[in-house]
Amino acid sequence: MDVSSATLGSVVAGLHRRISWRLAQMTASFGVMPGQFPVLSQLKYGGPCSQQALAASVGIEQSSMTATLSRMEKAGLIVRRSDGQDGRRKLVSLTAKGEEAYAVVKQCAEQLYQEICADISEEEITTFLRVGQQLRGKLE
Repeated sequence: MDVSSATLGSVVAGLHRRISWRLAQMTASFGVMPGQFPVLSQLKYGGPCSQQALAASVGIEQSSMTATLSRMEKAGLIVRRSDGQDGRRKLVSLTAKGEEAYAVVKQCAEQLYQEICADISEEEITTFLRVGQQLRGKLE
């Protein structure tokens, strides 16, 4: 592997694009799009939350989140309901179909990661993840 012309940005961006593309291919028949993966995960583990909080936690612009949630709502993956404490605010939560979609995405992601990490040592993967988290932390 020639790393002489590699840059951090090009390697990370290329890896992200390829993983997203492969996951999209694996989940397309289930009607799940790559931009929906982090939303499904956040709602699965974070529970219902406002659109604004969801956009902040996933790290995308509010307008992009609005479009993503509209598509997800049409597909029956999420539901938006009024907040019992503040009627002006809507809370977003997963539907049963959204829970199923999350399970599909998780299974496909685990399968893909096993495939691409098959000949990489556990120590190398741990180092990669540790360094990646350190770099991300410096940007937050």
